[in-house]
Amino acid sequence: MLPPLVEKAQALDSSGRPHRSEQSVALHRMSFDEVTSEVRLGRVIPDIVATGRGTDLLVEVAVTHFVRDEPEKLARLAELGIAAIEIDLSTMPQGWGRDMLRDAVLKGVENKTWLFSPLSAGLKADAATVATRIAEQADRDAQLRRERQTAALERARCRTPGFLAATSSLSEFVGAERLTTERARLAADGPNSHEWRYWAPRLGLDWDDPQPQINIALPNEMGWPVDRRVWQATLFGTYVAHNPYSSFTQAQAANHCKAKFGTWPEFAVLYAHGDLLTNWERERLPSPAGALREYLDALQRLGYIKRTGFRYHVVRRRPVEIMRPTAARPMATRT
Repeated sequence: MLPPLVEKAQALDSSGRPHRSEQSVALHRMSFDEVTSEVRLGRVIPDIVATGRGTDLLVEVAVTHFVRDEPEKLARLAELGIAAIEIDLSTMPQGWGRDMLRDAVLKGVENKTWLFSPLSAGLKADAATVATRIAEQADRDAQLRRERQTAALERARCRTPGFLAATSSLSEFVGAERLTTERARLAADGPNSHEWRYWAPRLGLDWDDPQPQINIALPNEMGWPVDRRVWQATLFGTYVAHNPYSSFTQAQAANHCKAKFGTWPEFAVLYAHGDLLTNWERERLPSPAGALREYLDALQRLGYIKRTGFRYHVVRRRPVEIMRPTAARPMATRT
């Protein structure tokens, strides 16, 4: 009895996921007309050469020394191009007899390993072909899913009142000209806002030359519909400089900012239906949460707060002393 011969292959789809296939020849019985031992075949002397119906089979018998662990001998067997197996007798129990040995050699398959088979190359090629077909089908299926998801997303966007108009406003908003206009408007309104007029004297702030922790440029600084000096002064004053509890959470800070400044009204429907946004829209939509997170990270780097779990703890309340250049005084002359 000869063990099954199994060859495997895999192919990657466009996303890099592997897809596997295997081709095999089932276990089968081979009858021999002639059996000889220790016959030199080129650079190999196999233990047994068995011939049946014009087909040769090389048999290696292993007890303590295994051919499958010798790459060089395996290569020489492959050069011959003749089917070869190895029979493992290392686990034969003590007190074995001739009948037990006959069963192990002739009937067993669990103890037999293919060293080489002329059929392997064809099986490998077939397995590779099937694996490639599976990967290609996976790509087609993935493309079909994407198309269906895109169509479903577009239908949902069209059915949501005001959504498409808001996305059009977003496209206009992120343009260079509109952003410049909005920044200028917020900067003009900032000094007169209630929050700035409240916190500026308490923190000793000057609109045109504020302390560095109150004017930090951030990727999402337009997340709140006020100048960054206004919302940063409010957060710093409320949760760092004048926080009686010395700790707070990001959710508390977010709720405070929403209560004070609100969010961009023209994007309210986009905030409410974030699952309908495209990646382009999601990356460009003014993000209040992103602005808040970036500012808290900056305050951590400056040493004002430290995060532990979900809470931020105040470490330092006083602003950093900034040395400002002074006007040069004329040198006194001695007469």
